[in-house]
Amino acid sequence: MNIRLSPEQKEIVEATEGAHLVLASAGSGKTRVLTERVKRLLGSQQRRYRVLALTFTNRAADEMKERLKDLPDLGERSFVGTIHAFCQMVLEAHYSALAEGERMPTIFERDEDRMALLEKALHMIPSVRRELGAKSDKERRAILMNLLAAISAAKRGFAAGLPGVSDRLCAEYADTIRENFEAELHAQQGIDFDDLLVLTHRLFTEQAHILEHYAGIYRYLCVDEAQDLNAIQYELIRLLGQPNGNVLLVGCKSQAIYGFNGASIEYMEKAFCQDFSPVTRHELLKNYRSARSVIQAANPLAASPSDRMRPDEAAYEGECTVIACEDEGQEAKWIVDKIGELLKGPPREDIEGPLTLGKMAVLARTRYAMQALEAVVQEAEIPYELRQQQNGLAFDSDFMRVFDLGLCLLVNPRSQLHLNQLRKLIGKEDPVSHVSANKGIDLLESLRGSATREWSERLSFCLPEWRKVAVEGTKLLPVLNRIEEYAKQANTWDEHERARVLADVGIMRDCWTRYTHNTASEYRSLSGFRANLSLGVVRPSGSSDVLTLATVHSVKGLEFDVVFLIGMVEGVFPDYRAQTGTRQMKEEQNEAFVAMTRARRLLYVTYPKSRVMPWGDRKAQQVSRFVTATKIYPVSAGGGHVMRVAE
Repeated sequence: MNIRLSPEQKEIVEATEGAHLVLASAGSGKTRVLTERVKRLLGSQQRRYRVLALTFTNRAADEMKERLKDLPDLGERSFVGTIHAFCQMVLEAHYSALAEGERMPTIFERDEDRMALLEKALHMIPSVRRELGAKSDKERRAILMNLLAAISAAKRGFAAGLPGVSDRLCAEYADTIRENFEAELHAQQGIDFDDLLVLTHRLFTEQAHILEHYAGIYRYLCVDEAQDLNAIQYELIRLLGQPNGNVLLVGCKSQAIYGFNGASIEYMEKAFCQDFSPVTRHELLKNYRSARSVIQAANPLAASPSDRMRPDEAAYEGECTVIACEDEGQEAKWIVDKIGELLKGPPREDIEGPLTLGKMAVLARTRYAMQALEAVVQEAEIPYELRQQQNGLAFDSDFMRVFDLGLCLLVNPRSQLHLNQLRKLIGKEDPVSHVSANKGIDLLESLRGSATREWSERLSFCLPEWRKVAVEGTKLLPVLNRIEEYAKQANTWDEHERARVLADVGIMRDCWTRYTHNTASEYRSLSGFRANLSLGVVRPSGSSDVLTLATVHSVKGLEFDVVFLIGMVEGVFPDYRAQTGTRQMKEEQNEAFVAMTRARRLLYVTYPKSRVMPWGDRKAQQVSRFVTATKIYPVSAGGGHVMRVAE
C-alpha cells in the first residue's frame, strides 16, 4: 500500500545518507516518516546491511513493527525496539567477552527486589544500619528509593558517588554503598536496567572488534524521541553511528519531559550536530492528529516557535473546555458524568466509528491527583486500566509464579533472591543465605522434599517440564501446552484458581510468541526470553475497551480521541518543587504540552477550587498557570460545556 507523504515528510524519507535532525511537532507524523524510511532502506533485497530503529517505548516499537509487518524477514534485517532491548541483545551474545566463563546476568526489574539487595548492602555499614533501624518503614523505603535513583543517575551520567542523595549519612558513605550494592548484584549474577547500557558501553569501548561488528551490520540508525536522550544513551548512539555517519534523530523540544532521568535536549541540539557535522535539519510542523481547538490550547505552551502547530490546517474544529469545580469530589463526578454523556450521545463526525471507553483517557500529573477520581470511577463500575510505567510481568496465580521463578533459576542459579521467593510460595518461610548449586535444575530438584504436600504434588509435575526447558530453552511452547492441560485436569483446584492459571499460561504463551516473532533465530534463548520479559518488550498490551487512567509520563507517544486533564492547580501541575524560570519549570510546561497534545478531538481541562492536602487539611487552590496560558475562560462544573476563548 502506498502511503501519502507531505513534501517535507517525503524529503526526510528519501534522504537516506548522512546525518539528519528532524524537529517534529506533536502529531506531525514522525512515526509514519520513520516507518517509511525503514521501508525505503530495506526495500532492496540485495542489500546486506540491517537498520537499527531505536524507540523510546516498547509500545512505539510495537506500532512500528505493526506498520512494517509486510516486509519479509523484518526481524532478520532490522532491529526495532528500545535502546535497553538492543543492549540486552548485544550482551546476550557477547557477555562472555566482559566476564570470561560467565553467562548473561539476570535483570532485576522489580523495585522491591533491588531495594532488598540495597538494604543488604547498607547493613554492611554499621552506622548506616543503626540509622536505618531507627526509621519507620515509610522513612526507610523513601531512603532506599532515593538511593536507587541516585545510583541510576550516576550510571546514566557517567558520574562518581551518589549525586542527589538526600540522607546525610548515606551521602557520607556514597562510594561504599555503591560498591556494596554492585557486589550484591554480582553475587547473585544480577544487573539492573542501567547496567544494560553501562555494560554495552564498556563492551564497545573495550572490545573494538565487537563495536566494528555491530557498526558494520547496522549501517543506518533511526532514533525517535531524541529530545529525551541522556548521556550514556547518546554515547552509545555516537559509537554505533559515527563509523557510517548515517544517523537520523527525531525530536521535539516541547516534549522533553525526562530531565529527572538525566535527559537533556543538548545531546540532540548540540552534541549530535558537533559529532556528526554536517547535519541536515528538517522541520515537521503540521499536526495531523489534533483538532483546531486542541492545537490552539496547546500552542502557548510550546517550548520554541518550531514546535508550534498550525491550527488553520486542522481538519476538524473539535472542542476544548476548562471546567472549574468546587473540590476534587465534584471534579471526579463531573468527569464520570461527562463520560456517560459522551458514550450515550449521538455519533460524532470528527471521531471514526463509535465513541468507546477505549478512546478516552484521564491524565494527571501524579498518581496522588488521581485518587478521588479512581474511587468515583470504581463506584460507577466503569471498567478502567491504571496505566503505569513498569517492566516485567506479574502473574496472578501462585502456580505460574512458581513456574516462572523456576525459569529464573534455570537461567541464573546464583539468584538467592528468586530462590527465597520460590521457597516462600511453596511453604518454606526460612530464607537461605547461600546458593551452592551450579545448575538451576539441581536447586529445583532439592525443593520438593521441603515443600508442603500440595506443592510437592505440583512440583512433581513442574520438575520434568523444567528439565525439558533446561535442555532445550527454545522449546517453551510445548511445555506451556502441557501446563494448560494439567490445569484443566486438576480436579482438586477450585474454578477461580484454575481460571487464573489458564489466563497466566495464555499470557506467557503470547509473550513467547511475540518474542520468537520479533527476535532473529540466532539470538533466541531462555535467558533472552526472560530478559525480554523483564524489559517489558514482549508484555501483552492492556485491554482496548476500557477507560485509561494515567500519569502524563506513562502516555508518552499515545493518543486518544477524548482526553480529560485533571487536577490543574498550582503545586500539582506544575509541581510545587519547580521554581519559576528553572529547568524544572520548563519541563513541567513541556509535560502540560504533552498532556494536551494526546487529545485528537476533545480536550477537557479540570481543576478543583479547593482540595484535601496530603496531611489532611482542606486548602483553597489557584488555577494552574498552564491553564491560564491557554486563554480559555473556565466554565463552572454546573454550567455549559462550550469553549470560551478570551479576547
